[in-house]
Formats: sequence, structure tokens, C-alpha cells
Amino acid sequence: MNLIVDIKTKIIGSKNPLMEKTLLNQILYAESNFQVYKNIFSKISLSHEDILNKDPFHTLTKIPPLTNKEFQELITESITGTNKIIDLEISSGTTGKPKRRFITDKDESSENNLLTILFNIAQLSAIDSVACVDTGPLSLMVSFFEPLSRIPVKEYYAISVSKNIEATIKELNILEPTVIISVPSILERLIKSKNSDREPWSTNLRKVIYVGEMMQESTRIELTNRRNIEVFSYYGTAETSALGIECSSHDGIHIDTDWNIIESIYSGRYQEIETGTALLTSLKQEGLPLIRYPLADSLEYLPGSCSCNKTFPKVKIVGRIKESVSLLGVKTSYKVIYDAVMKPLDSLEYMEISVTYDSNGNESITLTIPDQLKTKSDQIRKIMNTEVPEISYLLSSGFLSLKLDFVPKDQFIERKDPFIKDMRI
Repeated sequence: MNLIVDIKTKIIGSKNPLMEKTLLNQILYAESNFQVYKNIFSKISLSHEDILNKDPFHTLTKIPPLTNKEFQELITESITGTNKIIDLEISSGTTGKPKRRFITDKDESSENNLLTILFNIAQLSAIDSVACVDTGPLSLMVSFFEPLSRIPVKEYYAISVSKNIEATIKELNILEPTVIISVPSILERLIKSKNSDREPWSTNLRKVIYVGEMMQESTRIELTNRRNIEVFSYYGTAETSALGIECSSHDGIHIDTDWNIIESIYSGRYQEIETGTALLTSLKQEGLPLIRYPLADSLEYLPGSCSCNKTFPKVKIVGRIKESVSLLGVKTSYKVIYDAVMKPLDSLEYMEISVTYDSNGNESITLTIPDQLKTKSDQIRKIMNTEVPEISYLLSSGFLSLKLDFVPKDQFIERKDPFIKDMRI
């Protein structure tokens, strides 16, 4: 599929002169130092003089989103094209394939500054003892130490969770943290432990910041309602690290737009609600500068002021891009559905797949397909009901509903990988 350049987006938050200057400098830096961007700019006839003389926000809209191939080339170039690399961060791969990000000294300094701002938004203070709890290695949690020291909190430490969760509870009893930073799956194990109510850590604990995964609503309710613990969602990606954090109003996640620009695609089916695939442009990232990089999330922009008085824009994560999903306990993947539908049609057209709840609260799957295949609608429905082993029974028996959405081809954006958009959040 050929990418279009004039895809319609809306920048989340307000433009300002400082953002304009920083964006211009970042586009110039990418052009001067990375062949990947030189090639992209050349394809769209974006010259150095155009970048210098035109509104950088207008320039940004002319740059096509990064494809997966270009992103992989950029990662390779980031290590071979500079001698400023001081660190490497690799994602765990729990939400997809592990990703690499090479970090320069400038990147580390910028990230520490941003994390300090985010932890202040979560109102960490000098009275707090912060336990960063994870399975080893603890590289992500250790990266929080410098920002925590700047607040400064009373003390901070990293704990590698034991296979025996009771042993970890025992450690927490000794340390008595007031704040825990961890991933939801570990937090769920902690609160389900038979000793999770044991004094004193259970009464000292006043805040939880969760990272890396989505938290189940039942877990949040357990923490906030039954245990009176304030819960904050930290939002970041392996490609950029920190992006934003939930504030004390607990109505969305504040995105710090001094560090990143996020665009929400609203063309076609997203025109009425400011929700959709998000494109990220890093403003201060040196080792891996990203310009219009498609994130693995669908975001809803929450306009208006916030009761916490922070001016950064707020978003809500309404969907997450996944390679496979579970439907009523049955697991299926993008490739299984795509191959089942497109091969009988002898077609190579791109297809988007999303999963959500219908108006009755039942699970529903939507296939978004270029409208030139609209005449094949009945055939596609028949294939889905009979030829997709994992889910055909669910569809034909009425446990799962199917919707076909035919749209102009120019409303598609090529994903980093063909994933399913899970909107059941």
C-alpha cells in the first residue's frame, strides 16, 4: 500500500512559539543526521530551504508517517551514525516484539527532566518512601531514581519480585513504602496474596503508579475503593520512554507537549470524535528522533481545563494495537483473519481489524476494508462465519457480532505491523 501524505490529523494540545522553534530544530536535525529522513524528504520534494522558510507545523503535515521498514532502518542508523550513544533500552516485549532505543547523554538528561515533572504531577513529595517493584532486570525502575532524587522523596529503592509473592510481601513489610511503582500484573499478585492486608505496608501505602501495561478496572477499584490507595497511570513507550501521567483529578493522562507532539488522526470515520491512531513526533530525542511515528494506541483527546490546574493536554487511551486478541476466551490474530478473508478474494488490499463492545455490552469485531471490495460484502461475511476456525463458531452462533466498514483507501494508514485494534478498555 502506498502511503498518502495529506492524511488529516489534529495536534493534541495548543501550538506555541517555543514548540514551533523546537519542532523546526528537530526536523532540521533529522534531515542533517539521518539518511532515512533525507530519503523520506526527497520522496516528497521537501528541500532544506522549504524546512527553513515554511511553517514547521505545515511541514510536519506533509511528512508521511514512518513505516515499519523505515523505523527499523532508523534504529540501525542511530547506533552506526553517531558516537554519542551512552545507553541502550530494550523493551520487555510483553506487548509485542522487543524494541531497541539507543540513548545519548542529552536524551538521558531530557528524560530525567521530564520524569521529574511527571512525578510532581502525581504529587510525590519528601514524605514518600518509593518502592520500584519489577521482575529483573530492573533497568526501567532504576531509571526512575534520578528524577525521584530531584523531588526529592524521602527514600527510593528497587525490589525484584520473588516467585514466592509472600517473600515480596515480607520485604515490603520491612520497608513500609508509601508509594509503589510497578506493572499491573505484579500489583494484582500483591493484592491477591493471602498476606496482602498485613501491617504495616498495607496501611502506609497511599499511592500506586502503574507502568507498562493496562490495569484491569477491577484492580483499580480494589485499590481505590477497598484499600483507599490513589492510583496513577504512567504513560510511555519503548521508543520514547515517558510521555505523560495521570493527575490527581484522575480524569485522563496529561501529555507533556514540551517534549513530544502527538497528532490524532481524524479523517473519515474519526471526524466526529477526536479519537484514532496517534502519530508521535519527539521534540528533544537525539539518539532516535521520531517524526510522525505511529503509536500502538488509540487516544481520545479530552478538551477543556483540568481541576488539577495543569495546562498540559489530557488524553484517554481507548484502544491498544495488538498482534492477537482473545474473544470470549478464543485467541485469534490479524494474520489468521486477513488470510482467511483476502486469499479467497485474490486480494492484497490492506485491512484494519478492531474489537469493541456493542450497545448491548457484547463483543463485536469490525473489519475496515477499502471500498473497492464493497461488492464482495456477502462473500466476506460468509467467509468470516464459516472459514475462520478460531471465531467462525462465535459469529455463526451469535456470541460475537460482525461489522464491515467500507471506506476510501486513502483513509488508511500503514501500521508498523498489521495489528488488531482492541477497543475494549
